[in-house]
Amino acid sequence: MARLVTEKGKMREDEEMSIRAYTSEIEDILEAKDITGLLFSKGILDFPDRQEIEASPSRIERAKRFLNTIIFRGPNAFSEFVCALKEKGYKDLADKLTHKRATDEIAMLIRDGRKVDELNQDLDDLKTRMKSMEITFHRTGATKREVDSLKDGIENMALTLEKIENLTKTSEETVATINSMHRQLRQKDQELAAAQVEIQKLKADVWKLEKENSSLRGELKKQKGMVENLNEEMDIVKEKNTALEKKVDESQANITEILREQKKEMSEMKKTIQDITAHNKPLAVKPVKLNPRGIIHRNRFQKK
Repeated sequence: MARLVTEKGKMREDEEMSIRAYTSEIEDILEAKDITGLLFSKGILDFPDRQEIEASPSRIERAKRFLNTIIFRGPNAFSEFVCALKEKGYKDLADKLTHKRATDEIAMLIRDGRKVDELNQDLDDLKTRMKSMEITFHRTGATKREVDSLKDGIENMALTLEKIENLTKTSEETVATINSMHRQLRQKDQELAAAQVEIQKLKADVWKLEKENSSLRGELKKQKGMVENLNEEMDIVKEKNTALEKKVDESQANITEILREQKKEMSEMKKTIQDITAHNKPLAVKPVKLNPRGIIHRNRFQKK
């Protein structure tokens, strides 16, 4: 059974040139499996196409096989390819492919290059014919002036084509520079995306630290209040201790005075005892007079 899809032919030249201009970028980021199913449902790819692309062992090889296939899938292949890219999350790549100015510049560069090749071929033919005319101009009836004029025209045309070739090379270098800048911009976008991810992580860490600091500030404020209360209680205790120390000092002073008086009395008593002992005087004992009580006889039957 013939494959109908392969009979659709190539896409437009400018569309093909746009894909070729961004081939390296497409191969760098595209996962062909993401869009083969969608393009199969649109009739751009057939089942064998899809199988061959998805059977490739690596992502880059799948992208290369896809690009080699899509350019031969008819005039609608490019537009459906771009739509599939947008639908599957490759919007930036789709925008680059559909950038008209870049596409036109690339197509113009290719057309100019081909025109220069064609003109160079024509110029070579003219040079060959002129050499033949120089040999046989007397046979054709052409004058030397006419031959020289043709020679000058060919030489001028050769100079013009040389200028065009130089401009074409310059344009090719410019396109290469543009492609290099596109790659650098893509790398910058990737690095920027990575930086944004890191910034988001840092923001989350900062927010977490701020939350923890807020909690710590609240706890610190609470502890500060407790410390102030403790300081106030300590001041009260200090005042009480000061009062107690004052009372203790007063009590010690009183006790010291009492002890001094008692010591003084003890000294006097010791002196008195010594004086008595020295004179052998018995201590005078004052007789105690007892009052006699009468004896009352009690009847044993009498109540107490």
